[in-house]
Amino acid sequence: MMLNSPIKNTTKRTLTRQSLRFFIQEKLLVLTLAVILCTSGLIYYIYNQGLDISARMSLTKIGYHYAQLDKVDALTQTQYVMGEFSVYIGKQNLPSWLTESLSSKQVENYELVKLRIKHDKDNSHSNQVKLGNQNSAKPNFILLTAIPGKSDRQIFIAYLFSKDIKIEEVPTPNIFETVTLATLTVLTLLIILVLWIAYRFHQKVLTPMESLAQIATDLDCYQSLDDHPLLKNQSEIGHIAKVLNQSIKRIKQTQEREKTFLQNASHELRTPIAVISSALDLIDRRQETGSNDVKDPLIHIRQSSNNMKGLTESLLWLSQADKEENNQGEPKKQKLSTHELATLVSEVKHQLSYLIEGRELNIQLNIIDEGVIYIEKNLLLIVISNLIRNAFEHSFEGCIIINVSSKFISVQDSGCGIKDTEHLMQRGKSNRESFGLGLDIVTQIAQQKGWHFTLKNTVENNLETGCTATLKWHEHPQ
Repeated sequence: MMLNSPIKNTTKRTLTRQSLRFFIQEKLLVLTLAVILCTSGLIYYIYNQGLDISARMSLTKIGYHYAQLDKVDALTQTQYVMGEFSVYIGKQNLPSWLTESLSSKQVENYELVKLRIKHDKDNSHSNQVKLGNQNSAKPNFILLTAIPGKSDRQIFIAYLFSKDIKIEEVPTPNIFETVTLATLTVLTLLIILVLWIAYRFHQKVLTPMESLAQIATDLDCYQSLDDHPLLKNQSEIGHIAKVLNQSIKRIKQTQEREKTFLQNASHELRTPIAVISSALDLIDRRQETGSNDVKDPLIHIRQSSNNMKGLTESLLWLSQADKEENNQGEPKKQKLSTHELATLVSEVKHQLSYLIEGRELNIQLNIIDEGVIYIEKNLLLIVISNLIRNAFEHSFEGCIIINVSSKFISVQDSGCGIKDTEHLMQRGKSNRESFGLGLDIVTQIAQQKGWHFTLKNTVENNLETGCTATLKWHEHPQ
């Protein structure tokens, strides 16, 4: 199965970002066009409604004057013509061409009727309308309304639009030009607004999102984002960045704990594994020679197995994130006398004796006082193993002195002493080909349990003769 290359993944992310931009721009443009169309329609509707209201009020005002005259019998004619305006007294007095245009339509009082007149080229008589002193005019469009007169008869007022009639005194606005100009103005403003919104959206949303995506892509390169500008962002993206920063820290802490545990386990389990391996080799050799005396090797295997179990539990507890809230795996305190502690030291010394084979070293074990302590035996075993291992690995001749007390344990070697005091306790630092983890593990345990651990050069007669490691613990009640 072929894996996606980084170039393909980068291309996919780029296309995704571009499609997101295109989607947003497309929706903004659609919204802009919809707003423009709605605004243009609204302007056109309001303009037409204004014209209709104005025309109806003008016709109604003229008709009201003639309705008052009709009620007092002051009208002497059935038709009055005043330029473009015509007044007809009663429906029966409407011209035939207008009656034909209305057909069966009933004109209600105060209703504005708009009619478009279709002319018959063969019948010139029906297309001629007498308008004052003008010879004839062909009306193309008529505005008509009715006003109640005497005895509920209707007085019709008509405004005739004709190609031959032009009002030159008052300029007539062009509705198409007005609407077009308004539409273009609104369009320009909306395009500017859309571009500004798109720019702000890209600046406030897309750019921070790309930064988050880049951070997620380069997650292994970040220890934390404490100094990243996104953390100062007060929007939801800033909140996401803060959550991501916390997640990165937790991931890094988890990785460090796992790495530390693996290093500690590989370091501490070397001795019991070596003891088990040696015991198994001894069993094989005895069986090959026909001897069935395997009791002592089995005891060593059983003891190493128990030590491995205790070491693993202790190291798991040491790698926990929060030891105060999770004490389930915490090593239990055990009662030990100084003689039992010395026996424990002897067992460790015997297990690590393979490190000093062929060397002229004198190992001294001194019991300073008689007493009893209550202490975590598994943790103390880890500390003792590392201190003795450190002394064995760095001493090639001379003497190693181990002092056991109810208050402390010290290991004095005759090695090369401490050279790099600055990085002495730093994980991975060692003068020999080893993991360099022993002192770091001892330091961690001492810090967790409140013990006092020191390591310093031993000076005798103004000469450095190795170094002394000392671990002091508090006197714990039972």
